[in-house]
Amino acid sequence: MTNHRRSIASKSGIRRLATSMLGLAAALRHMIGPNSPLYGKTPEELAAEGTQLIVVFAGHHSGFYQEVHTRTAYDSSDIIWNARFADIFRDLPDGRTAMDFSQFDEVVEPTPVAHGGPT
Repeated sequence: MTNHRRSIASKSGIRRLATSMLGLAAALRHMIGPNSPLYGKTPEELAAEGTQLIVVFAGHHSGFYQEVHTRTAYDSSDIIWNARFADIFRDLPDGRTAMDFSQFDEVVEPTPVAHGGPT
């Protein structure tokens, strides 16, 4: 199975990373720029302000024919600065893509990309 990873941008500036290998999976990426409420904030400022990030997902599971949803709150102390999740996708020699779950919850330093920003 060929993995088709893609990034979908929304009007709010949030990018959704999707893959055909995980039908219900999504990774959201909030780009912190001048329009972000987090722009220019330090870990100390977020802690002093009592900042929380609340993530809510809702959708429809076509296999069970029902709504699915989850809600999680993250305190500023839960944020790992200057990091990203490790890539769990591996390209196999025969062209297929496999998932390596041994690093599922690992975070790594971002790698620079051609335009100079982190990935």
